[in-house]
Amino acid sequence: MNARIKIERGVPVPERRFHTTGNLCALRNAMKNMAPGDSFLWGDNKSAYDAANQIGVKIKTRKSNGDGYRVWRIA
Repeated sequence: MNARIKIERGVPVPERRFHTTGNLCALRNAMKNMAPGDSFLWGDNKSAYDAANQIGVKIKTRKSNGDGYRVWRIA
Protein backbone atom coordinates (compact mmCIF):
# COMPACT_ATOMS: atom_id res chain seq x y z
CA MET A 1 0.00 0.00 0.00
CA ASN A 2 1.45 3.33 -1.05
CA ALA A 3 0.15 6.22 1.07
CA ARG A 4 0.08 9.69 -0.36
CA ILE A 5 1.12 12.54 1.92
CA LYS A 6 0.10 16.09 1.11
CA ILE A 7 3.03 18.45 1.80
CA GLU A 8 2.03 21.96 2.85
CA ARG A 9 4.13 25.11 3.04
CA GLY A 10 3.66 28.25 5.08
CA VAL A 11 1.86 26.68 8.05
CA PRO A 12 3.27 28.40 11.18
CA VAL A 13 4.34 26.40 14.22
CA PRO A 14 2.04 27.29 17.14
CA GLU A 15 3.51 28.68 20.35
CA ARG A 16 4.29 26.09 22.99
CA ARG A 17 1.50 25.79 25.51
CA PHE A 18 2.05 24.70 29.09
CA HIS A 19 -0.48 23.11 31.38
CA THR A 20 -2.04 25.82 33.51
CA THR A 21 -3.45 23.63 36.26
CA GLY A 22 -2.12 21.21 38.80
CA ASN A 23 1.19 20.64 40.49
CA LEU A 24 3.36 21.40 37.45
CA CYS A 25 1.91 24.91 37.21
CA ALA A 26 2.54 25.50 40.92
CA LEU A 27 6.06 24.14 40.51
CA ARG A 28 6.85 26.49 37.60
CA ASN A 29 5.42 29.47 39.52
CA ALA A 30 7.53 28.65 42.57
CA MET A 31 10.69 28.38 40.44
CA LYS A 32 9.98 31.72 38.76
CA ASN A 33 9.79 33.41 42.18
CA MET A 34 12.99 31.86 43.52
CA ALA A 35 16.35 33.61 43.67
CA PRO A 36 19.54 31.64 43.01
CA GLY A 37 20.36 29.71 46.19
CA ASP A 38 16.71 29.30 47.27
CA SER A 39 15.41 25.74 47.67
CA PHE A 40 12.29 23.70 48.43
CA LEU A 41 11.30 20.07 48.93
CA TRP A 42 9.54 18.26 46.09
CA GLY A 43 8.31 14.69 45.57
CA ASP A 44 10.35 13.73 42.51
CA ASN A 45 13.22 15.20 40.54
CA LYS A 46 11.95 14.38 37.02
CA SER A 47 8.98 16.76 37.21
CA ALA A 48 11.23 19.41 38.79
CA TYR A 49 13.69 19.20 35.88
CA ASP A 50 10.81 19.19 33.36
CA ALA A 51 9.30 22.35 34.88
CA ALA A 52 12.68 24.09 35.10
CA ASN A 53 13.44 23.24 31.49
CA GLN A 54 10.07 24.64 30.35
CA ILE A 55 10.73 28.05 31.90
CA GLY A 56 14.49 28.23 31.32
CA VAL A 57 15.62 27.94 34.94
CA LYS A 58 18.72 26.02 36.06
CA ILE A 59 18.29 23.75 39.09
CA LYS A 60 20.10 21.07 41.08
CA THR A 61 18.39 18.32 43.05
CA ARG A 62 19.52 16.01 45.81
CA LYS A 63 17.66 13.18 47.50
CA SER A 64 16.29 14.36 50.84
CA ASN A 65 16.70 12.48 54.11
CA GLY A 66 12.94 12.07 54.15
CA ASP A 67 10.69 11.55 51.16
CA GLY A 68 11.40 13.42 47.96
CA TYR A 69 14.11 15.75 46.76
CA ARG A 70 15.47 19.16 47.67
CA VAL A 71 15.48 21.46 44.64
CA TRP A 72 17.83 24.47 44.44
CA ARG A 73 17.67 27.21 41.83
CA ILE A 74 21.22 27.85 40.67
CA ALA A 75 20.67 30.33 37.82
